[in-house]
Amino acid sequence: MSDAPLQVVVVGGGLGGLCAAHGLRAAGIGVTVYERDPSLDHRPQGYRIHLDSRGAGALHECLPVRLYELFTATSGQPSRRVTIVDERLRELHAVEFDGVSADGDPASFSASADRMTLRRILLAGLEDVVRFGAEFTRYETEGERVRAWFADGSSVGCDLLVGARLWPGLDPRWRGDYVMWSLAVPAALLPGSDAELSSRGAGHLHRFVAGRVAGWHPALVRLIEAADVDQTSCVPIRSSVPVAPWETSAVTVLGDAIHAMSPAQGSGANCALLDAALLCRTLRAAVASGGSLTAAIGEYERRMTEYGFAAVRASEQAASSFGGNPLGRVLQWIGRRSR
Repeated sequence: MSDAPLQVVVVGGGLGGLCAAHGLRAAGIGVTVYERDPSLDHRPQGYRIHLDSRGAGALHECLPVRLYELFTATSGQPSRRVTIVDERLRELHAVEFDGVSADGDPASFSASADRMTLRRILLAGLEDVVRFGAEFTRYETEGERVRAWFADGSSVGCDLLVGARLWPGLDPRWRGDYVMWSLAVPAALLPGSDAELSSRGAGHLHRFVAGRVAGWHPALVRLIEAADVDQTSCVPIRSSVPVAPWETSAVTVLGDAIHAMSPAQGSGANCALLDAALLCRTLRAAVASGGSLTAAIGEYERRMTEYGFAAVRASEQAASSFGGNPLGRVLQWIGRRSR
């Protein structure tokens, strides 16, 4: 590795990309994040996500202490009880959990986080390295380095290209209390393709959901009726196909860019953050020892694909258990949490 400071370009300003940027900066590695959205608030990013010791541990490793404390302070209460009911709100099963928390100890962390609040926290301190409105189009190798090109014709050279598909004055913009619901249905039962649903608008999709639950408990019907219709969206659930090892180069990936998965086991965001921490740790060690950058990237990719695709398989198994019965998936999730 040369004596010149290592320069890393991250394509994608999601949770994994921003977490990696913090970790790289802490290691003294130059980093710039390019995000195609024109701003942080350009489009809805979803509501709550569940983070466990994997995601919390990665954030603890990569973030400045004050930002990690802000992350735990803005997280939800730890999940101590899960109750499963049927469509008439009759209780079917309940499980209580011990040994979980949402405090500063990442080893026992298990709680929900508001996705947009977390992204704002991750952006804090990175304002000078995040470039919004930069749509990545392609890359070209230049010897041992790589050049990334963007839709406006601009380009930037770097030692490593990472595909990753707030501080004093930080405004988390808490949106107040809310309830999040989702209806999981096979694609064949939807009133149109993804493109058709998008063109018809959120109102059309919301009316479809209301029709599907019309015979459910009145409280659930009212919940759907009271929804913010503009926030109703259809999210296709797809999983990545495991790939064989590839030749290591100055381009690598993390998160959904390599191991997108079903949300059935709540591993997607946790694995993306885990990737970010592992990449930063591996590069930091290579810089400190003067070792080979290519070897460091190869070690990262070997470990990342191993646990990443294991999580993909586990999520697929959870999603298909009991013939795809949603109750069966929840029961399997509970069983995993109870161990």
